[in-house]
Amino acid sequence: NSCHDPHIRSTDPTENIKFLRLNRFQKIRPQEGIFNAANDIICLACHDKEGWVGSAHANPDVANEIYTTAAAEVREFPPGTQVWESACLACHDTHTVQGSRRLLREGVDGGVFASSSGYRIKTGNGQPAVEETCYACHSADGGTLNNQGGANFEVPDTKTDFTIMRTHMPISASDQPAGREVHDIGTPNPDVSDPTRLGVDFIENPTLLGRGNLNNRHAECTDCHNPHRVIKNRQFNMDPFVPGEEGTHNHSQPHNNLASGVLKGIWGVEPVYGSTAFMQIPISFEVKRGNPGIGASTAINAPYVTREYQVCFKCHSNYGFNDANNNYGNSPQRPQLGSHAGSTQPGTNGLFTYTNIAMEYQSPPGHTGEGTGSNSGAAAAYSNNNHRSWHPVMRATGRSSGVRGGADPTNWRVPFQTIGTQTMYCTDCHGSDTNTGPDGVLPRPKAGNPRVDGFPWGPHGSDNDFVLKGQWSGNRTTDTDGTGNLGTGDAGSENHLCFKCHEYNQYGNAGLGGGMGGMGGGGGGVQNSGFATPGCGMGCMGGAINNLHVYHTGVVSTWRCNLCHVAIPHGWKNKNFLVNLNDVGPEGNEQPGTQLRNGAGGGGGMMGGGGGGAAPAFTRGPYYNRAAGKIVSFAISGQWVPANCGSAGAPGNGAVGVNWMFMSSEACNNLP
Repeated sequence: NSCHDPHIRSTDPTENIKFLRLNRFQKIRPQEGIFNAANDIICLACHDKEGWVGSAHANPDVANEIYTTAAAEVREFPPGTQVWESACLACHDTHTVQGSRRLLREGVDGGVFASSSGYRIKTGNGQPAVEETCYACHSADGGTLNNQGGANFEVPDTKTDFTIMRTHMPISASDQPAGREVHDIGTPNPDVSDPTRLGVDFIENPTLLGRGNLNNRHAECTDCHNPHRVIKNRQFNMDPFVPGEEGTHNHSQPHNNLASGVLKGIWGVEPVYGSTAFMQIPISFEVKRGNPGIGASTAINAPYVTREYQVCFKCHSNYGFNDANNNYGNSPQRPQLGSHAGSTQPGTNGLFTYTNIAMEYQSPPGHTGEGTGSNSGAAAAYSNNNHRSWHPVMRATGRSSGVRGGADPTNWRVPFQTIGTQTMYCTDCHGSDTNTGPDGVLPRPKAGNPRVDGFPWGPHGSDNDFVLKGQWSGNRTTDTDGTGNLGTGDAGSENHLCFKCHEYNQYGNAGLGGGMGGMGGGGGGVQNSGFATPGCGMGCMGGAINNLHVYHTGVVSTWRCNLCHVAIPHGWKNKNFLVNLNDVGPEGNEQPGTQLRNGAGGGGGMMGGGGGGAAPAFTRGPYYNRAAGKIVSFAISGQWVPANCGSAGAPGNGAVGVNWMFMSSEACNNLP
C-alpha cells in the first residue's frame, strides 16, 4: 500500500496509472533536493538518486526521444511519451521479467516473443543481463524509440560494437568466463574508507573484477557508466542543463584527458607507486567515487573520478587481478588472451596474457622532459640520457618541440600538436575502426548520419585485435587477418593505428625524401622529427639528417615501427619507446643487461648485403615483436649518431655504428 491505492484512477482515459498514489510519469524537469508531489514520478518520493537531476536520462533537453507505438503499448505508456517523462520506468519495471535483477526492464538474456504489435519481449527463460536493458534504446534494432537506428538518431548504438565486432569486451553471460553475470554493485569493498552508499556509487568488490579469481572477469555497462549521473556534456563538471553536442570528450586542441560527461559519477582508482622502475607494479590504489557538481575541481587528487584512465585501471591493473613486481608478461596470474568470447586470440603478436596497464603507464615527474631519469628500469650501463617514456594518458611528457630537438609539431595530426603539454585518452586508440584519411581516431559516421551520431566512442568492440581503432602496424609475421599488411611500408599501412595520430609521411613514406629519406636537412617535404643527427659519417654521406624515421624507411627494406620501438607503447623503460636488445631485462624474462639477437662476428656486403644472413628479428611477448634495435648509448633528441647503435660486445658481434647496421651479422636490413 505504500505505492498503490485500488480506489485511485486517472481522469485521463489514455493513461494507466496502475492505482498509484502519485504520478506514474515525470511531469516537469525534476529539481535537486525537492520532491514535488504534483509533478514528480512517485519513485522519487523515496529514491533520491544522487545525480539523477540533470542526468541525461532525466533531462527534457536530452532524453526527448519518443517511444514507438508498439513499445508504448507494451509498457502501457500514453502515446507520445518521451524518455525523460518515463524517468525511472525507462530502465526499471516493478513487475519485470523473471530472472532480472534490480527490477531492470527486460534485464535478461534468453528468448523473446513478439507482442500483438510486433514489439519483442523477453520470455523470462534467461539469466540476468544488464546490457539487455540498455540495448532497448542503445541499439539500431531495439524498436523502442521512433527512428531508432535511422538518420540523425542521437542515442549511441553500443550494441553493434558489443555483439557484431570481432573483438569486444565480455559483456554477455556467454562471453564471460563464469558463464553468468558476475557484476554486482553494492558489494563490500575493502579499499573504500566509507562503507556506506556503495550501491549508489556503483562500487563492487574487487574480487568480482577478477582479483584472486580470473573466472570473475567481466564487463558490464555499469562498470563504466552510472546511468543515474551521466550527462550530455563534453566534460564531467559542465552544466548539464546546457547540454553539449555529445557526452564524449572534446577532441580538439589543446587535447586533455579529463573525464567526459558519460563517465560522470562512476567509480575508479588512482594508482600509487613505490618505485619509478618499469616492471614495478603499483603498491596501492585510491578509490575514486562520488557525484561531482557543476564546476567541480578537475584535480587528480579529487575524491571522485576526474580522468578516463581511472575507470580503465580498476580492471586493467593489479587492482583487478593478482600481479607482482618483475612478473614476466606471459604470467598465468594475469588475464589470459582467449579466456572469453570476443577476446584477441592467444599468441597474437607473441602475447598470451594481458598486461598491467597501470604499471606500464606510470609517468614519474622526474622523467618528464629530456635528460636522465633515475631508476627507469633500464640497466645502469644504459641510464645516461635515458628515462621512462609514455603516451600522455596519465601525465604530459614535458617533451615539447624544443626539448625534442626542434621536432615539427605537424608531425602529429590534429588535435595532437601541442606536444609536451597535452594529454590523451585510452579511447583515442581503443574503440571501433575509424575511417582512413584525415579523420584520425574519430569514430565513423553511420550511413545517413552526421558524425556526432555515428559509431560511439569507447572500447566496446572492434574488428581489430585488442579492440584497437586500426591495424597494429608490422606486428604480424603472417597475413593472418587477410589484409596483406605485414609492415609499415606495405600498401595500406598509412591507415594503421600509429598513423591515426602520427603523420605517416613523416614516419613511413620512403619516397618523401627522394629515396634517401631526408638526407641533407629535409628536402622534398621532410620535417624535423627530433630523431635527427647533426652528421653521421660515411654511412649516410656525412650530412646532417633531420628525420631519421623517413631516412630509415628509405634504406631498410622491411621497415616497421617495432623494429626499434616496443610492441605495446603504453609506457616503457627507455626513452622514445626504444627497444634495446643489449638490455633485455625482467620484461623479457631475463636479468637486466642481457644481450639477445646475437650474430656471429664478421658481416656481409655493403649497404644491406649482410641482412640476408643476419640474426633473425627477436620476438618475445609482450614487449618484443620482431625487434632488432640495439643501443650502446642513448642520445639527446636531435643529437643521434650511428655510434649510439650497435652491439655492446659479447655475446653479440661487437660491431657498432654503420658497420653494425648494414654490414654485420646483426644487420637491420631485409629482416623477415
